[in-house]
Amino acid sequence: MIFENPYHKNYLLTRNEIKKPSLIIEDRTKYGDYYVKPTAFWFYNLEPTLFSQYIIKNDNKLKKQINLQNGIKRSLMHIDFAKNFINKYILGL
Repeated sequence: MIFENPYHKNYLLTRNEIKKPSLIIEDRTKYGDYYVKPTAFWFYNLEPTLFSQYIIKNDNKLKKQINLQNGIKRSLMHIDFAKNFINKYILGL
């Protein structure tokens, strides 16, 4: 299981140190997402492949400001981000 949530130091999961995040991505646009926002990932029963040779394919040129978007649109993950994340950190390509 992989649990994903926005990351900031004052967040309940990081503040109480229930379990430290396995991976923190500070700038999601480098992986093809719309937003520069820190995101934490907790991996359970598997480890992220941190030494992957996968080259990130970033075709996304539509960087957006977080404060201009509200609600669910801001929370959704761009499909390029999802593909790049899976290939790099789960499949280890």
